Amino acid sequence: MATINGKPKIIKEINMALVRKNIIRYSPITKPELSKLLGLSLPTVNKCVDELLEKEIVKVFEGEIQVKGSGKKPIFYEINSDHVSYIAAYFKGTILTVREYNLLGKIKNEKIKKLKEDSDEKVLISVLDKIIKESKNKENIEAISIGVAGIVEENGSINNVYTLKKFNGVFLKRILEERYNIPTIIENDANLVTFGLIDKIEFNTKNLVYIYMGTGIGTGTVIDGKLHKGKSNFSGEIGELPISIEKTLEDDYKEVLKRKDMEKFEKIIIFVIMINISILNPEIIVLNSDILKIEKSLLRNIIKKISKKFGEKNMPEIILDNNDIENGMKGALKLALQESDKDLKIIGK
Repeated sequence: MATINGKPKIIKEINMALVRKNIIRYSPITKPELSKLLGLSLPTVNKCVDELLEKEIVKVFEGEIQVKGSGKKPIFYEINSDHVSYIAAYFKGTILTVREYNLLGKIKNEKIKKLKEDSDEKVLISVLDKIIKESKNKENIEAISIGVAGIVEENGSINNVYTLKKFNGVFLKRILEERYNIPTIIENDANLVTFGLIDKIEFNTKNLVYIYMGTGIGTGTVIDGKLHKGKSNFSGEIGELPISIEKTLEDDYKEVLKRKDMEKFEKIIIFVIMINISILNPEIIVLNSDILKIEKSLLRNIIKKISKKFGEKNMPEIILDNNDIENGMKGALKLALQESDKDLKIIGK
């Protein structure tokens, strides 16, 4: 939690931001509840809420709420969902999808661009420039969240990008935050898909592994509802696993793709699933294969072989799901919402 000390004008602006952010987080909520929650005086909260109402950033909640007692009913407030925006972007190979969402996850604008393999971050910036320029909420974009097919280092640089190679070594987070002055999250694409999958109603789980087999192999893991990235964000880079002194699993997989060797493809899938079961023992594993398709008959055969080896009681539910763009965008939006949910604390009330 950041602590800010400042002059009256600055304190007023931060108080407004605090009230607005906590109405987003806890709505519907009353003025006295906000005052208690934030440790601000009721007159201060009254002024902030009234100004937010006047600007149509906040509105009176019109739903029914059960309130104890027979006195005057309190007034509850909620955020105007269309006033707040989040930008999410996702790379699938050379296809870039960028969307503006409102607070409730409704798509307000979308740009899709086919990139050349020699494209660099300037192409992404040009698309972001357009979507931000067209936004009716330029001043109220809470966060930008982007999924890339590579390793996002702790220092903010991107590496191991195989498709758009000019993104390697680029400090994308720093570049975008300096340009737009908006909090920005850069995350591995498989991690975002995994984070998006966890909210699917039919899954009903907090422990899930996502395995993606496209131009390369990647996995994402959610443990107890939280995205697991490891010490240095390297978790999930299973393609880097050495299978001999000179070859990695990724090398072996790329040879399989070239030959379209379905027998070896099945063995690699079984190998990757068995590693994840033996180490993580998840409730659900979601499989996605873009290039060599996993038919239901192949999946049944894979499950049968793994079950014979590990036993029924240790088997997760194994599901096919190829909606990686939608799942990735959901994950990006979730991270953007989390980023905007960070606290500030004011000295001088």
